Amino acid sequence: MAKLSDLIISKVRVKLLKIFLAQPKEMFYVRELTRLTKEEINAVRRELLHLQSVGLLQSEKRGNRLYYLTRTAYPLYSELSNLLAKSTGVGKQIIKNRSRLGFIKYAFKDHHASDLTTG
Repeated sequence: MAKLSDLIISKVRVKLLKIFLAQPKEMFYVRELTRLTKEEINAVRRELLHLQSVGLLQSEKRGNRLYYLTRTAYPLYSELSNLLAKSTGVGKQIIKNRSRLGFIKYAFKDHHASDLTTG
């Protein structure tokens, strides 16, 4: 099965993307992300700077801590979020077991069936 890490070489970047895309409204500081990813602080800092330089993350200083959060206005945010949904959690299980599940017409991440319009 295809994984996000197949496309993105940096394992630290993949871990950070999973954290930020799964919780787009949360703010994280460097040491917190180091604990969550179980990666070296310099590798985490390097990837945070990269993700900020491409526009996916923004930073905000609060006291003596620099917090990072997801910029949901990033042009590829929806696509990255969809990739994450397909490669983790329920999306991963649906893809893995699709032959046993049969025909699935809709699988929702952010919307409800009532949000769909016919036409």
